Amino acid sequence: MSPLHHAADLRGAISIGLQEALRGLEEALADLTDAQFRAYPMAGEESIALIALRTLQDLDEHAVITQGGRPTFAHVADWAPGLLSEAADHRDDGALPSRDQVLDWLAAVRASAERLLVAASEEDLHGERSAEGSWPGSAASAYLASIYHAIDQVHRIWLLRGLLRATGKSRLEVLREATTPSTESAQAVAELHYGAVASGNLFVWRATLIRELRSPRRVAGVAPWTWWEAGRRAAEAGASYRFHREAEGDDSSRRLLFARTGGAIGAAGAEDTVSIHLALTDEGWRVNAAEY
Repeated sequence: MSPLHHAADLRGAISIGLQEALRGLEEALADLTDAQFRAYPMAGEESIALIALRTLQDLDEHAVITQGGRPTFAHVADWAPGLLSEAADHRDDGALPSRDQVLDWLAAVRASAERLLVAASEEDLHGERSAEGSWPGSAASAYLASIYHAIDQVHRIWLLRGLLRATGKSRLEVLREATTPSTESAQAVAELHYGAVASGNLFVWRATLIRELRSPRRVAGVAPWTWWEAGRRAAEAGASYRFHREAEGDDSSRRLLFARTGGAIGAAGAEDTVSIHLALTDEGWRVNAAEY
């Protein structure tokens, strides 16, 4: 087991997210032929190869280079987000690296990211990176931004795999079945949200958020990755949550109260309440604000 999994702090939470993202990308590329890897199965969509290369380059940028490491592999501008021309959809991708080469780079990024994260102190993670061209925020937020981005791209790859019939069921379908409560009630989604942050399951926690908050960027001044950090700090301090009551709500929004036990709230066994706000979206009930 990686030594990162023994850390009971922000570093440990980041480690879990990184491993989920890297393992998800690795699984999404498994068993593909190079022809499938480079194919364009959907009009207006990129190939799995380009998505994987851009995702891995982003992880290398934010989880390695921004953290003080050297590039794990040679980056190419055409793989960077926003730099692909419209004609890129029709170019010959035979010049792109093979799937096996990308998996080798993935293993190298994983090793470099683990080494740097093990060496980082809590102060390092909260401190801002000032190197030219680096992430304009804390080291922790750079890690989380790359994790969020990778999770999004893994979903895209599984959708394309489904179109290629490279798997019987897309991971997107599997994740939706695994993370969406059958009742689709606001309470069930809220319970899933708190359960995910308590167990360190970033995939599921993020799936409970409204679509706008799944971005790694700030939305109307809100930085959703700071919620994850706050929730994990409370969980590491021993906090647990159970539904208490509905405080207010209507057909399109609800505010629920949860009893929190443990964490930094005084005497052992003491309880206080935290609130969580949910909105009814086209995906069902989703979280748009939460306290931990």
